[in-house]
Amino acid sequence: MTATMSFIVIDENYPEYRLWFRPLGLVWISALGFQMVNNSVHWASDYPLGIAMGYVFGKAASQYGKKSTSIAQTSNLNFYPLYFGNNEDRNYGIMGIYDF
Repeated sequence: MTATMSFIVIDENYPEYRLWFRPLGLVWISALGFQMVNNSVHWASDYPLGIAMGYVFGKAASQYGKKSTSIAQTSNLNFYPLYFGNNEDRNYGIMGIYDF
C-alpha cells in the first residue's frame, strides 16, 4: 500500500515523467509483492486490497491543497467528529459547520 501510494503521488505531481515512471512503478510494486510472498510476510490475497487502498489514498493525498478546476461549486457545509468530556462522562457526536 505504501509503495503504491508513493508512486501515485509522484505520478500525479510530475505528469511529464509518466512515460517511464509508470512502468518503473509497476515493476517495483510487483517485485516487492513477490518478495514479501516468498518470505512469508504477506499472503498473495493481501495485495489487491493493499494496491487499491494505496491508489485511493495516493489520489486523495495528491489532490490535497490543489485548487479545484471544476465548474461545480463546492459545498459550504462540513461535518466534523465531536468529542468532549472527562473519564467518567464521555460524549460523542457530529458537528456541522456552514460557512456563509
